[in-house]
Amino acid sequence: MKKILFILPMLALAACGGGGIGGPGTGGGTNPAPPAPPAPTAIFIPQVGAAVGSGDGSKLGTVYVSPNTQEVALMQFVNEVRTKGTINGVPALKGTCVDGTFTPGTLSELTYNGVLAYAARKHATYNGTYGYEAHAETQPTHPNFYGTTSKERVERAYRDLTGQNIAFTWGQENAGFGYSKAADMMHAWIESPGHCRGIMEPGNRTMGMGYHTGPSTVSYPAPGVSLGPNTWVQLFGK
Repeated sequence: MKKILFILPMLALAACGGGGIGGPGTGGGTNPAPPAPPAPTAIFIPQVGAAVGSGDGSKLGTVYVSPNTQEVALMQFVNEVRTKGTINGVPALKGTCVDGTFTPGTLSELTYNGVLAYAARKHATYNGTYGYEAHAETQPTHPNFYGTTSKERVERAYRDLTGQNIAFTWGQENAGFGYSKAADMMHAWIESPGHCRGIMEPGNRTMGMGYHTGPSTVSYPAPGVSLGPNTWVQLFGK
């Protein structure tokens, strides 16, 4: 079965009312949208099954959805490839976007962002239950709908979980399906130039991962096409 993966970069907006991916920002009136919340300074990765409400003591480091095994593995592999150039101990950067320029130890590890993780899980669940739509959600009546674009989903998650109205213009979403193991999904993403740039972006500081498994019938590339049961989402933030 052919595996498919997609990338969506976030484009910077001049102000909250400017155009860009996902439409205008969430700020009211003519006031500029708040800047991206500062990332925690210490690296925190929750354990598999960590309880909702646990975390590192910060709003962004709070667990809002208990992480599963695949999501924790993705976070560990992201930090491994950023700092060592390997995935699960296997050299992973030959022929990638950083081949020939990567030096181990020069990129920082990313810390867990519970809000991004919540939004990523929401979208992975939608893709795995309605049907794989890459970065879009086109069915607002579906019970797992959370937002038309990744921008809308992240901004909604910040409102729902922290009460903050932010304009998500400072991150990136990777999406994929069909791979049953986190390491295989990571290798596919790192070998794709656009996905690779998101994973290896020096300015990124936080991340959230989403994984869903279960039976699915998808609308991409055509209605009724049966797909494997695994859908994956990565969200990165500054």
